[in-house]
Amino acid sequence: VSLTKKNVGPGEFIVKEGDDMKSGLLLVNGTIKVSRECRQDPAMITVSCTKQIFLFGATNLLGLADKSACTVRAMTACKCQVITQDALRKALDCHPSESIDF
Repeated sequence: VSLTKKNVGPGEFIVKEGDDMKSGLLLVNGTIKVSRECRQDPAMITVSCTKQIFLFGATNLLGLADKSACTVRAMTACKCQVITQDALRKALDCHPSESIDF
């Protein structure tokens, strides 16, 4: 199963809240800021800021949502791996005992 590499520069948006999204992204290195629009105030609130290996878009990857719930912005140069639903299915086909959990 192959994953697609995605390199993002500092300040670039990786995904914006409300974007169509049918995959998950694995942050391999770099620092991201995850934020979400506050319903009572149009300002964005920071949900998380991380520089560790981090998976975002899990609900999209599993087919439970089709829009991004948060905005993810690169704070430094970031390297990500895009995991599509098709890639996940192929990986689970190779490991059927693991597919029980999904």
